[in-house]
Parts: sequence; structure tokens; C-alpha cells
Amino acid sequence: MKNILVTGCAGLIGVNFVNYLLNKKYKVIGVDNLFGGYEDFLPDNDNFIFYNIDLIETNKVKKIFEQNEIDVVYHFAAYAAEGLSPFIRKFNYENNTITSINLINECIERDIKLIFTSSMAVYGGQEPPFNENQKPSPVDPYGIAKYTVEQDIISANEQFGLKYNIVRPHNVLGLYQNIWDKYRNVIGIFIRKVLDGEPITIYGDGEQKRAFSDIKFYLEPLEKMIYGFDNEIFNIGADKFLTIKKLRI
Repeated sequence: MKNILVTGCAGLIGVNFVNYLLNKKYKVIGVDNLFGGYEDFLPDNDNFIFYNIDLIETNKVKKIFEQNEIDVVYHFAAYAAEGLSPFIRKFNYENNTITSINLINECIERDIKLIFTSSMAVYGGQEPPFNENQKPSPVDPYGIAKYTVEQDIISANEQFGLKYNIVRPHNVLGLYQNIWDKYRNVIGIFIRKVLDGEPITIYGDGEQKRAFSDIKFYLEPLEKMIYGFDNEIFNIGADKFLTIKKLRI
């Protein structure tokens, strides 16, 4: 079976996908700085190796590639606080852009396919539902960071033949979700407030519509990208929506 590197392996998408891959008998190399994920979530499995490093550390990233035979890289690691991103610009671009460039360089050098989770934030204020043929127009630093990485990946494909997939997930929820981050994911925020006995805050009239998608529906499509669909972009999300007011109920 193939050897898969998963960044952000202790986060919501990462840990669920790692467990899925291990159940399929892949060997998994996990990387996470545990800024938004938790080591307790990680599996105890002979086919899983964990590196607690920050992807901004170029030399440490390079050593992981030198020490392991890697067939495919899944890059889930990010700090996905879109609303906070205008106030943490340097942190946002370092953690969401520069770290990604370190991985892109290694994948180019070693001819490794890269599967990158971008964000629906690249579409900006356009009218949903979004489709892959729409031209991205991000309106905040988080969306700009993600779209920058997308463009660099496509450029690396054109110049060096880098194989890639870009995935734009939307409002993912599920087991191992970080409910303690106050700045991202409305469902996580609601759960934390309820557990702490705090009132749930809704901004505006609550009629904002969102489509929430269970992580379990992402796992098989992500695995299929190992074996095909090269150099394509995919939106992944639910096809049903509800209002924030209804979500609170």
C-alpha cells in the first residue's frame, strides 16, 4: 500500500482521514503542530508515525521527506479563522501560505502528488451555490492566502509537472472537531457555549443560510484522488442548507 503524508493530522479532517487510511491498511505519516488539534485524538497504530513540528520550519519539513518514502501528500494543516484573519495578517499568511510553499517545493523536488484543502472562502462575496468554474474573488486575508496557494500549485504544475488536486470543503463537522476555538466554526462555538452554560449568540436575524457537511462523506472521495482525477479542483459540501436560527434549535 502507498505511504501517505497527512498534515494537520490532529484536526477534524486530518484525524478522521488518518483513521480511514489506517483501516484501509495504508502507512500514514502525520504532521501537526497541535495548535488547533489534540495529540489525544491521534491513533495508536504501528502503521502511523507522528511528527510534532511546525511546517514553517523548512529544514524539519525536508527531513520528514528524507526519512520517509512518501507517495502522496494531503495538506490539511491551516488556521481557518476567516473572520479573525484581517487582525492576524502575518500569522495568517505564515501559517496558511508560507507553510504550504514548503510542502509544494518538496513535492516538486520528489515528484509527489499534492492534495490541498483550500476553502470556499476563495469565492468571496459571490452568490452561492458556488461551482468550480467560477473565478475566485476572495475578500479577506484567509481567502487570499488559500487562493494564493491554489495559484502557486497550478503554476508548479505548469512549470514542473506537479500532480495535484485542490479540494474546497464547506462547513465540515464531525467527531474530533475543535469546539474550544472561539473564532471558527459556528457549530463548534454553539456546542462549547451550551456545555459551558452560556447563551448562544446569533448576529443579525439568524436567517443566514449555511450547508453543513459531515466529515464521513469526505473520506472516500479524498482517497479516490490518490489514484486519479489529477490536476482538478473539487468543491465538496452538502446539498441541503438551513438557517443559523434553525441550527440553534
